[in-house]
Amino acid sequence: MGGTYHLPMQPEGEDKIIGGMLSLRQFAFLLVGFVLGALLGVLLLKLTKLIFVAVLISLLPSILGAYMAFWRIEKHDMTADQYWRFRLLYQYRDRKYPYRQDRLVSLIGHSKGV
Repeated sequence: MGGTYHLPMQPEGEDKIIGGMLSLRQFAFLLVGFVLGALLGVLLLKLTKLIFVAVLISLLPSILGAYMAFWRIEKHDMTADQYWRFRLLYQYRDRKYPYRQDRLVSLIGHSKGV
């Protein structure tokens, strides 16, 4: 008796949906980096009238977008955007110190009976 077997999905990689070469995440990072770089370049060109400075500074968002789209941090086995998201979430999390005494109590002392 032949039957079909359902295999569980293992989403370890991303689907390359943009031309078979880029995932949607990669395309979004590249697009945002390019658009921000172009806007910054046009703004700097109008303000400073220096083409070299405008081009040089406008490359920074594009390079950052390409870094976030394609770089993989092998030590942690994750992409750069995942790494920086987790790092910032860890850095700015709410910290709870259950064994820390109240500062006023430590300054006054334990003089409840007085």
